[in-house]
Formats: sequence, structure tokens, C-alpha cells
Amino acid sequence: MSVIKAAMTTETLFMWVLSRNSSAPRGKVSTHRLVASSVLFLLAAATQGIAQEATSAAPGGAYIGFYLENPRTNPEDPVPGSLYLRLPAGNDTFSGEMFFTYVGCQSSNVGNISGRKSGASLSGNWSGTVDDRAQRGSFSGSYGAANGYYTGTYTNAGGKQHRDLNPCIEYYIAPDGSWALFPLERTLPAGFEIRVTPNAVRWTSQHGAEGSLVTIFDAAMLAAPQGNAIVWQTLVDLDAHMTSLGDVRLVRGKEYVVSVAVLGPAGDQLAFGSRRFVAQ
Repeated sequence: MSVIKAAMTTETLFMWVLSRNSSAPRGKVSTHRLVASSVLFLLAAATQGIAQEATSAAPGGAYIGFYLENPRTNPEDPVPGSLYLRLPAGNDTFSGEMFFTYVGCQSSNVGNISGRKSGASLSGNWSGTVDDRAQRGSFSGSYGAANGYYTGTYTNAGGKQHRDLNPCIEYYIAPDGSWALFPLERTLPAGFEIRVTPNAVRWTSQHGAEGSLVTIFDAAMLAAPQGNAIVWQTLVDLDAHMTSLGDVRLVRGKEYVVSVAVLGPAGDQLAFGSRRFVAQ
């Protein structure tokens, strides 16, 4: 799903450009247009190479990251969103969630993922509701031993869909997309830093940044066998390198994980990282 109106291979994953209409009235999310290169989308060749390279069992545990809608099949408004998986150490079943909620007037939109890990490969399905409309599709990918994270693709059996929920939001749901998942507290590049204060998240500024996806996870739920672990996500425009937590409902003394993905204008993933913190 994507959000427009009213309102990651190596280190290169996706090409995107976000543009903002600053004249949008308060209470609506201004238009964000994401333009992506179909040449880089899905990283099919890289994913196949990774699968051949990593034939032994890939690591398990909690992996967090993001998905991106296919800019070829949904050129109107492809955007990234939050994603995580709970992976077994060996060959066994896994579960996780994709998060589709961006603005407060939306209903809580979560896609539940389930499947099986076999060696370095993941295969399964996802299902859920997006603004009260049922959705489902396939989910697959593999582990890259050289890079230390998972990449893959997903599909939506319902195909491309237009949703007009004005005055709240208007958007397209893409028929497919790609994703990337990283181990907790992994940072790319190594010098990328994330700082959390009681009221804000700040991260190291990246030259040429065009936008960032910021997500907060419930640390205990990431380690639990089931249940939604995504507390909140937001898209930050252009080269801004902070976001307020003033509207996020955090429980004092509870542990969370925040992740930040910074994307550039030429298709490069400028940075990705996550860190644990305790709400104050």
C-alpha cells in the first residue's frame, strides 16, 4: 500500500525521489511522489545470486527493515513501509508483519506474514486488511551471506487498487513490491548513528538524502512468538534528519527499537540502522 494525497545487493536498493506540496492544509498529509527506476526494482539478479551463494542455513532471530512498492506497476505513488520477521535458527516456520498505516485518520493496517525458512530461502504468504479491505499475497526471499541481510519480493493477489478515502487520504495499492530485512542494531554505513531523546529521534545527516522512513518497534513483541511489534512509522521528507516523538504513545520504562532508512535521489541506500532505547 502507498500513501499519497492528504497527507535495499549492496548499499544500493531503490531509486526514489520525494517531492512535497508544502501548501497542503493542516490535518492532511501533503502529496509525496516517489519516482523509482524500474532497472533497479526487485533486484532479481542479485537475489538469485545470493540464493546460490548461501546454501547453508541462514541466521534466525528478529529482522527488521522495509518494503517498497513496485514503481513499474504502481508509478503513481510507490512508497516504502515498515516490515519485520521472526526467523527460526534452522529450517522451520516464521512469522512477521508489514505495516500500512501512515496517518491518524486511517484504521490500523497490518499484513500478517507466515511461511517457512529452508536453508537460506524464505517462502510464504501474507494477509490482512488495508483500510477495511481484505488483502493477501505471496512473500519470498533469501539471505545474502556476503551482506548479512535478507532481500526478496511480495505480491498482492488483488492486483492494483485505487482507494479514495477523502478527506483522510487517497492512494493506490501496488500489485507487488520488494523488501529488505536487517538484524537488530546493524548500521550501514558503520558510522551511521541514531540518537533518541524523550521527544525526538535524530540520525546522522547523509549528503544527498531525499527522504527517510522511521519506525518504532516494541522490543518485547519482536522477541515474542506472535503479535504486532510495530508501534509507529513515519516518512520524513528531503534531507531532514530528525522527527518528533510527541504524538507517539510510548510507555515509560519500556524498551523499544527504532530504525531509520535514509534514501537518496540516485537509487542509493545512503544509510540504514537501528538501536534499542528505553522510553523516558
